[in-house]
Amino acid sequence: MLISVKRIVTTNIDLLFLTKIIFIPIVNNRMFMIIHINNPSAVRTRNIFDKMIHIIVDTFRATTSLLTLKYAGAKRIYVVQNEDDARSIQNELSEECLLIGEKGGLKITGFDYGNTPSEFFNLDFSDMEIIFTSTSGAKAIRIPPPNEQVYVGALVNLAKIAVEISEIAVKEQKDISIIPAGYYSDETTYILEDWVTSVLIADEISKRQKSTIESKSVFLEKTQKILAQSANIKKLLKNAPNALELKKLGFMEDVNFAIKINLLDNILKVNKWLKINNTDCVVLE
Repeated sequence: MLISVKRIVTTNIDLLFLTKIIFIPIVNNRMFMIIHINNPSAVRTRNIFDKMIHIIVDTFRATTSLLTLKYAGAKRIYVVQNEDDARSIQNELSEECLLIGEKGGLKITGFDYGNTPSEFFNLDFSDMEIIFTSTSGAKAIRIPPPNEQVYVGALVNLAKIAVEISEIAVKEQKDISIIPAGYYSDETTYILEDWVTSVLIADEISKRQKSTIESKSVFLEKTQKILAQSANIKKLLKNAPNALELKKLGFMEDVNFAIKINLLDNILKVNKWLKINNTDCVVLE
Protein backbone atom coordinates (compact mmCIF):
# COMPACT_ATOMS: atom_id res chain seq x y z
CA MET A 1 0.00 0.00 0.00
CA LEU A 2 1.31 3.43 -0.91
CA ILE A 3 1.02 6.36 1.49
CA SER A 4 1.21 9.99 0.43
CA VAL A 5 1.79 12.94 2.73
CA LYS A 6 -0.23 16.10 2.16
CA ARG A 7 0.60 19.42 3.85
CA ILE A 8 -2.27 21.72 4.69
CA VAL A 9 -1.27 25.21 5.80
CA THR A 10 -3.30 26.77 8.62
CA THR A 11 -2.83 29.88 10.68
CA ASN A 12 0.37 29.33 12.71
CA ILE A 13 0.29 25.49 12.43
CA ASP A 14 1.18 23.04 9.69
CA LEU A 15 -0.82 19.88 10.01
CA LEU A 16 0.30 16.66 8.35
CA PHE A 17 -2.39 14.31 7.19
CA LEU A 18 -1.66 10.78 5.99
CA THR A 19 -3.90 9.84 3.12
CA LYS A 20 -4.17 6.22 2.06
CA ILE A 21 -4.00 5.45 -1.64
CA ILE A 22 -5.27 2.10 -2.85
CA PHE A 23 -2.65 0.34 -4.91
CA ILE A 24 -4.07 -1.47 -7.90
CA PRO A 25 -1.47 -3.66 -9.62
CA ILE A 26 -0.92 -3.22 -13.33
CA VAL A 27 -0.77 -6.66 -14.92
CA ASN A 28 0.35 -6.87 -18.54
CA ASN A 29 -0.38 -3.14 -18.97
CA ARG A 30 -3.85 -3.48 -17.42
CA MET A 31 -5.20 -2.28 -14.09
CA PHE A 32 -6.36 -5.81 -13.22
CA MET A 33 -5.41 -9.45 -13.72
CA ILE A 34 -7.32 -11.99 -15.78
CA ILE A 35 -8.18 -15.42 -14.38
CA HIS A 36 -8.69 -17.88 -17.23
CA ILE A 37 -10.63 -21.09 -16.63
CA ASN A 38 -10.39 -23.55 -19.52
CA ASN A 39 -10.55 -27.30 -19.90
CA PRO A 40 -7.40 -29.09 -21.11
CA SER A 41 -8.44 -29.31 -24.76
CA ALA A 42 -9.04 -25.55 -24.94
CA VAL A 43 -5.68 -24.88 -23.31
CA ARG A 44 -3.89 -27.14 -25.78
CA THR A 45 -5.73 -25.70 -28.77
CA ARG A 46 -5.09 -22.07 -27.90
CA ASN A 47 -1.67 -22.59 -26.33
CA ILE A 48 -2.70 -20.54 -23.29
CA PHE A 49 0.58 -20.54 -21.44
CA ASP A 50 2.64 -17.38 -21.82
CA LYS A 51 3.19 -15.32 -18.68
CA MET A 52 0.66 -17.19 -16.60
CA ILE A 53 0.54 -19.12 -13.36
CA HIS A 54 -1.31 -22.42 -13.74
CA ILE A 55 -3.51 -24.24 -11.23
CA ILE A 56 -4.53 -27.82 -12.05
CA VAL A 57 -7.75 -29.06 -10.44
CA ASP A 58 -8.90 -32.68 -10.13
CA THR A 59 -11.08 -32.67 -7.01
CA PHE A 60 -12.13 -36.36 -7.21
CA ARG A 61 -9.31 -37.26 -6.53
CA ALA A 62 -5.81 -36.62 -7.90
CA THR A 63 -5.03 -33.09 -6.72
CA THR A 64 -6.73 -33.77 -3.38
CA SER A 65 -4.57 -36.89 -2.96
CA LEU A 66 -1.35 -35.09 -3.92
CA LEU A 67 -1.96 -32.29 -1.44
CA THR A 68 -2.78 -34.82 1.27
CA LEU A 69 0.40 -36.78 0.56
CA LYS A 70 2.35 -33.56 0.98
CA TYR A 71 0.52 -32.88 4.26
CA ALA A 72 1.40 -36.39 5.42
CA GLY A 73 5.10 -35.67 4.96
CA ALA A 74 5.99 -36.85 1.45
CA LYS A 75 9.39 -35.49 0.49
CA ARG A 76 9.03 -35.62 -3.29
CA ILE A 77 6.30 -36.78 -5.69
CA TYR A 78 7.05 -37.87 -9.26
CA VAL A 79 3.93 -37.55 -11.43
CA VAL A 80 3.82 -39.74 -14.53
CA GLN A 81 1.50 -40.58 -17.40
CA ASN A 82 0.68 -44.21 -16.61
CA GLU A 83 1.57 -47.32 -14.62
CA ASP A 84 4.31 -48.43 -17.03
CA ASP A 85 6.04 -45.06 -16.63
CA ALA A 86 5.72 -45.38 -12.85
CA ARG A 87 7.43 -48.76 -12.81
CA SER A 88 10.13 -47.55 -15.20
CA ILE A 89 11.03 -44.66 -12.92
CA GLN A 90 10.93 -46.85 -9.81
CA ASN A 91 13.37 -49.27 -11.48
CA GLU A 92 15.76 -46.39 -12.14
CA LEU A 93 15.46 -44.62 -8.79
CA SER A 94 14.83 -47.11 -6.02
CA GLU A 95 12.44 -49.83 -4.92
CA GLU A 96 12.00 -47.70 -1.81
CA CYS A 97 9.93 -45.25 -3.87
CA LEU A 98 6.24 -45.90 -3.24
CA LEU A 99 3.94 -46.54 -6.19
CA ILE A 100 0.64 -44.75 -5.71
CA GLY A 101 -2.19 -44.40 -8.20
CA GLU A 102 -5.31 -45.71 -9.86
CA LYS A 103 -6.73 -46.69 -13.21
CA GLY A 104 -10.45 -46.49 -13.75
CA GLY A 105 -10.84 -45.47 -10.12
CA LEU A 106 -9.24 -48.63 -8.72
CA LYS A 107 -5.81 -49.23 -7.25
CA ILE A 108 -3.34 -50.49 -9.85
CA THR A 109 -2.28 -54.08 -9.26
CA GLY A 110 1.08 -54.21 -7.53
CA PHE A 111 1.00 -50.57 -6.39
CA ASP A 112 1.41 -49.71 -2.73
CA TYR A 113 -1.69 -47.52 -2.54
CA GLY A 114 -4.54 -46.36 -4.72
CA ASN A 115 -5.72 -42.78 -5.18
CA THR A 116 -7.32 -42.49 -1.73
CA PRO A 117 -6.81 -39.15 0.07
CA SER A 118 -8.96 -40.11 3.06
CA GLU A 119 -6.52 -42.95 3.74
CA PHE A 120 -3.40 -40.83 3.23
CA PHE A 121 -4.57 -38.25 5.77
CA ASN A 122 -4.03 -40.70 8.63
CA LEU A 123 -0.72 -42.14 7.41
CA ASP A 124 2.88 -40.99 7.83
CA PHE A 125 4.82 -40.52 4.59
CA SER A 126 7.62 -38.50 6.18
CA ASP A 127 10.68 -38.16 3.92
CA MET A 128 9.29 -40.69 1.44
CA GLU A 129 9.56 -40.39 -2.33
CA ILE A 130 6.41 -41.25 -4.24
CA ILE A 131 5.66 -42.06 -7.87
CA PHE A 132 2.06 -41.13 -8.69
CA THR A 133 -0.25 -41.69 -11.63
CA SER A 134 -4.00 -41.43 -12.18
CA THR A 135 -6.58 -41.66 -14.92
CA SER A 136 -6.92 -37.92 -15.54
CA GLY A 137 -5.37 -35.57 -12.98
CA ALA A 138 -1.80 -36.81 -13.34
CA LYS A 139 -2.02 -36.23 -17.07
CA ALA A 140 -3.48 -32.74 -16.67
CA ILE A 141 -0.58 -31.68 -14.45
CA ARG A 142 1.75 -32.35 -17.36
CA ILE A 143 -0.15 -30.13 -19.83
CA PRO A 144 1.79 -26.88 -19.30
CA PRO A 145 5.23 -27.08 -20.92
CA PRO A 146 8.53 -27.12 -18.99
CA ASN A 147 9.50 -24.05 -16.98
CA GLU A 148 5.92 -22.83 -16.50
CA GLN A 149 4.69 -22.22 -12.95
CA VAL A 150 2.27 -25.04 -12.16
CA TYR A 151 0.44 -25.63 -8.86
CA VAL A 152 -2.21 -28.13 -7.80
CA GLY A 153 -5.47 -26.91 -6.32
CA ALA A 154 -8.48 -28.48 -4.62
CA LEU A 155 -11.23 -27.64 -2.18
CA VAL A 156 -9.08 -28.88 0.70
CA ASN A 157 -6.58 -26.03 0.16
CA LEU A 158 -8.97 -23.48 -1.36
CA ALA A 159 -8.00 -20.47 0.77
CA LYS A 160 -4.29 -21.27 0.82
CA ILE A 161 -3.94 -21.64 -2.95
CA ALA A 162 -5.95 -18.44 -3.52
CA VAL A 163 -3.78 -16.40 -1.15
CA GLU A 164 -0.48 -17.75 -2.46
CA ILE A 165 -1.30 -17.47 -6.15
CA SER A 166 -2.82 -13.99 -5.91
CA GLU A 167 0.32 -12.71 -4.18
CA ILE A 168 2.63 -14.32 -6.72
CA ALA A 169 0.56 -13.06 -9.66
CA VAL A 170 0.69 -9.48 -8.41
CA LYS A 171 4.38 -9.62 -7.60
CA GLU A 172 5.30 -11.09 -10.99
CA GLN A 173 2.58 -9.26 -12.96
CA LYS A 174 1.10 -12.42 -14.41
CA ASP A 175 -2.36 -13.66 -15.22
CA ILE A 176 -3.72 -16.95 -13.87
CA SER A 177 -4.81 -20.08 -15.72
CA ILE A 178 -7.00 -22.59 -13.89
CA ILE A 179 -7.40 -25.95 -15.63
CA PRO A 180 -10.23 -28.30 -14.52
CA ALA A 181 -8.79 -31.72 -15.38
CA GLY A 182 -12.01 -33.41 -16.44
CA TYR A 183 -11.89 -36.78 -18.24
CA TYR A 184 -8.66 -37.61 -20.03
CA SER A 185 -10.62 -39.72 -22.52
CA ASP A 186 -12.89 -36.75 -23.35
CA GLU A 187 -11.53 -33.44 -22.11
CA THR A 188 -14.54 -31.53 -23.46
CA THR A 189 -16.89 -33.21 -20.95
CA TYR A 190 -18.32 -31.07 -18.15
CA ILE A 191 -17.08 -32.36 -14.79
CA LEU A 192 -19.08 -30.64 -12.06
CA GLU A 193 -16.65 -30.94 -9.14
CA ASP A 194 -13.63 -29.71 -11.12
CA TRP A 195 -15.44 -26.68 -12.52
CA VAL A 196 -17.04 -25.81 -9.18
CA THR A 197 -13.65 -25.97 -7.46
CA SER A 198 -12.02 -23.90 -10.22
CA VAL A 199 -14.68 -21.18 -10.03
CA LEU A 200 -14.47 -21.08 -6.22
CA ILE A 201 -10.68 -20.67 -6.40
CA ALA A 202 -11.11 -17.88 -8.96
CA ASP A 203 -13.70 -16.17 -6.74
CA GLU A 204 -11.35 -16.37 -3.74
CA ILE A 205 -8.53 -14.80 -5.75
CA SER A 206 -10.89 -12.07 -6.98
CA LYS A 207 -11.73 -11.18 -3.38
CA ARG A 208 -8.06 -10.43 -2.79
CA GLN A 209 -7.03 -8.80 -6.06
CA LYS A 210 -8.88 -6.80 -8.66
CA SER A 211 -9.47 -9.27 -11.46
CA THR A 212 -11.86 -10.59 -14.06
CA ILE A 213 -12.74 -14.23 -14.75
CA GLU A 214 -12.81 -15.36 -18.37
CA SER A 215 -13.29 -18.63 -20.24
CA LYS A 216 -13.55 -19.91 -23.79
CA SER A 217 -16.11 -22.41 -22.55
CA VAL A 218 -19.83 -22.14 -21.80
CA PHE A 219 -19.04 -24.21 -18.70
CA LEU A 220 -18.03 -21.09 -16.77
CA GLU A 221 -21.49 -19.52 -17.03
CA LYS A 222 -23.09 -22.90 -16.38
CA THR A 223 -21.08 -23.37 -13.19
CA GLN A 224 -21.77 -19.85 -11.96
CA LYS A 225 -25.51 -20.44 -12.40
CA ILE A 226 -25.31 -23.77 -10.56
CA LEU A 227 -23.45 -22.17 -7.65
CA ALA A 228 -25.93 -19.27 -7.50
CA GLN A 229 -28.79 -21.74 -7.19
CA SER A 230 -27.08 -24.07 -4.72
CA ALA A 231 -27.34 -23.32 -1.02
CA ASN A 232 -25.25 -26.35 -0.03
CA ILE A 233 -22.08 -26.94 -2.07
CA LYS A 234 -21.22 -30.17 -0.24
CA LYS A 235 -24.62 -31.66 -0.96
CA LEU A 236 -24.29 -30.57 -4.58
CA LEU A 237 -20.93 -32.30 -5.00
CA LYS A 238 -21.95 -35.45 -3.12
CA ASN A 239 -24.54 -35.97 -5.85
CA ALA A 240 -22.20 -35.22 -8.75
CA PRO A 241 -21.95 -38.10 -11.27
CA ASN A 242 -18.33 -38.85 -10.34
CA ALA A 243 -19.17 -38.85 -6.64
CA LEU A 244 -21.92 -41.38 -7.21
CA GLU A 245 -19.56 -43.51 -9.28
CA LEU A 246 -16.93 -43.43 -6.53
CA LYS A 247 -19.64 -44.40 -4.05
CA LYS A 248 -20.42 -47.48 -6.15
CA LEU A 249 -16.71 -48.39 -6.09
CA GLY A 250 -16.64 -48.05 -2.28
CA PHE A 251 -14.85 -44.69 -2.06
CA MET A 252 -17.51 -42.46 -0.51
CA GLU A 253 -15.06 -41.56 2.26
CA ASP A 254 -12.82 -40.02 -0.40
CA VAL A 255 -15.73 -37.94 -1.67
CA ASN A 256 -16.52 -36.71 1.84
CA PHE A 257 -12.85 -35.94 2.39
CA ALA A 258 -12.39 -34.09 -0.91
CA ILE A 259 -15.24 -31.66 -0.20
CA LYS A 260 -13.83 -30.52 3.16
CA ILE A 261 -13.08 -26.93 2.25
CA ASN A 262 -9.84 -25.50 3.69
CA LEU A 263 -8.91 -28.68 5.53
CA LEU A 264 -5.24 -28.28 4.53
CA ASP A 265 -2.97 -25.26 4.73
CA ASN A 266 -0.36 -26.21 2.17
CA ILE A 267 0.50 -25.77 -1.49
CA LEU A 268 2.23 -28.06 -3.95
CA LYS A 269 4.16 -26.91 -7.00
CA VAL A 270 5.83 -28.52 -9.98
CA ASN A 271 9.50 -28.01 -9.23
CA LYS A 272 11.16 -29.93 -12.06
CA TRP A 273 10.52 -31.52 -15.43
CA LEU A 274 12.70 -34.62 -15.76
CA LYS A 275 13.39 -37.54 -18.05
CA ILE A 276 14.29 -40.60 -15.99
CA ASN A 277 15.07 -43.91 -17.69
CA ASN A 278 13.74 -42.33 -20.93
CA THR A 279 10.46 -41.57 -19.15
CA ASP A 280 9.02 -38.06 -18.78
CA CYS A 281 7.79 -36.93 -15.40
CA VAL A 282 7.22 -33.82 -13.33
CA VAL A 283 8.39 -33.47 -9.74
CA LEU A 284 6.12 -31.93 -7.11
CA GLU A 285 7.59 -30.49 -3.94
